[in-house]
Formats: sequence, structure tokens, C-alpha cells
Amino acid sequence: MVVPGSVFGSGIVRNPSVVVSGFPCPAWVFPVWASLLVIALVNAALAYFVYFKMVATVGVTYISLVTFLISIIARMLCSAFLNESVTAKALAGMVIIALGLAAIDGRLSRPPSIHHRSR
Repeated sequence: MVVPGSVFGSGIVRNPSVVVSGFPCPAWVFPVWASLLVIALVNAALAYFVYFKMVATVGVTYISLVTFLISIIARMLCSAFLNESVTAKALAGMVIIALGLAAIDGRLSRPPSIHHRSR
């Protein structure tokens, strides 16, 4: 109930500002409502499920590091679906983010382990 409630609440807060500002809204036909419903329920529910599953398995510290990947994922999705080009600056930024995450995680400062633990 958290996901539908938060999406519904954000819609209530956001919609009056759209009406007051005169922002042009699309025609409220079935495809628009269906798209909003899919975004609100399916995508948000999947995101919450993955988030809480990761919290249970890897912990809160590693979850906070995942937020740095949002810009990389957004760039890749824009490249794949909107045919935007990935520039050298964007690639350099992705490498810097990856190195920063590896440094925060401690992978750059630990020597490689010879012995592997079996679970």
C-alpha cells in the first residue's frame, strides 16, 4: 500500500500546480491513464521490491552507493531509447563514478584475495 499511496499523494500535490500554471496537459484518454497506472504501480512496485530486497541482502551502506549509478543508467537509457549520443565527456564521467564507487567500497585499497570463502 505504500507505493500506490505515495504515487497518489504526489499526484494530488502536483496536479493543482499544473492547472494553475497553465501547463498544457495531454488529452486524458485511456492510453494516458494506462501509462500513468503502469508507471505508478508496476515500475514503482518493482523499484520498491528491488530496494527492500537489496537492503535485506547487502545492507543500507551499499544501497546508498547505488544512487550514484542513476546518472549512468539514465545516460544508457537515453542512448538506447532516445538515440542520444554518448560523448567522451559522458564516458569519462561514468569512469570517474565507477572509480569513486570502487574507492568508497574499498575494492581499490584491498589486495586481491587468494582464498575464496564458500557459502
